This record gives sequence, C-alpha cells and structure tokens, in this order.
Amino acid sequence: VGGGFIGLEMAEALNKRGLKVRIIEKADQVMINQDVEFSEMIKRHLQEHNIDVFLKTSIISIQPDSRKATLEDGTQ
Repeated sequence: VGGGFIGLEMAEALNKRGLKVRIIEKADQVMINQDVEFSEMIKRHLQEHNIDVFLKTSIISIQPDSRKATLEDGTQ
C-alpha cells in the first residue's frame, strides 16, 4: 500500500522474488513528489514488469484468510 519510495522499493523486491504485486495509491500518481511525466514513466515501468498499479483509491478492508483486499470501488 502506497506508491512512494518505500512502497516502490518493496514492490520491486517482492516482484523479483516471483510474487504477484499490486500497488494501491490514494493519490493520482506514484511518487507524488516527482513531476507527472516522470511518475508516468515509473508507472509504465512497473506495469511492464507485471506490477498492477491502482491510483486514486484506497483499501477499505482486508480479509487475511482469503488474502483479499477490497478497494473503495469494490474491486478485490
């Protein structure tokens, strides 16, 4: 959860270990401290490495038994 520096570092490390990774970010871009163009490049890079990126949303619940999280729009 979070598309800042630490979240992206964790996503990369987990992805390299073969885990399915999804980034959930409340803002409208990853790395909000960067300009929009650079942020879009980062997002494309993540997606090219099979990391899903969900922007402008947050997690409203987590079901640990089923390893599912529910986003604001109902996506699981």
